[in-house]
Amino acid sequence: MKNQVKFFIILGVLFFSFNESIAQASDSKEAYNQVLKLSPFEFGRSQFQVGYERYFNNKTRSVVFMPSFILKRNNNHKSDGAELGLQYRMYLSQNDGGIFHRIGYYSGFYGFGMVLREEYQLFNYAPNNPNGTPYTATNDVKSLEGGVLLGIQIDITKRIVLDFFAGGGVRYSNVVDQRAQQESYYSNYGVFDREYTGIKPRVGFQLGVTF
Repeated sequence: MKNQVKFFIILGVLFFSFNESIAQASDSKEAYNQVLKLSPFEFGRSQFQVGYERYFNNKTRSVVFMPSFILKRNNNHKSDGAELGLQYRMYLSQNDGGIFHRIGYYSGFYGFGMVLREEYQLFNYAPNNPNGTPYTATNDVKSLEGGVLLGIQIDITKRIVLDFFAGGGVRYSNVVDQRAQQESYYSNYGVFDREYTGIKPRVGFQLGVTF
């Protein structure tokens, strides 16, 4: 938990410093140049992710910060972690959306970094101890990922935004999993596991409000 607190303190300092520099350089005439977003699908992974997008160059470019907090507690499993995603977007067009206020198509680059620690309550069994002896095994993961993306952002109104993107890149994870010491456990991680290393897709959906 201390590492997560340090993570968000550093993130806050970087965020406000960068936001101030962008605000000074921005030449946009738009009334709302910032969007605060929420990623609802991440709740299913015990992850709370928000997004902050700042437009500049008259809404032809933007930078997106996507910090996350990972937390899970049950009888046999605990997870604590943090993730920071960054995106640089180049808007290819900003069109009148007909029934919508605006539709924007963009491409860009992204990067993610994650630290995660999990604790599992396991049991050692022996012939003279059928109930097993409990012990704790940890799983420490540090990951970096980067790649490219394409997306569409729909301004339903001037204040309500839908954002969807898809892309892919390369992910590298450093994993220290004590469960792998058990002969009955096989660490065969899939492409959507946080421990995965390799080429992987990246998709996202967010709801937001401008301000």
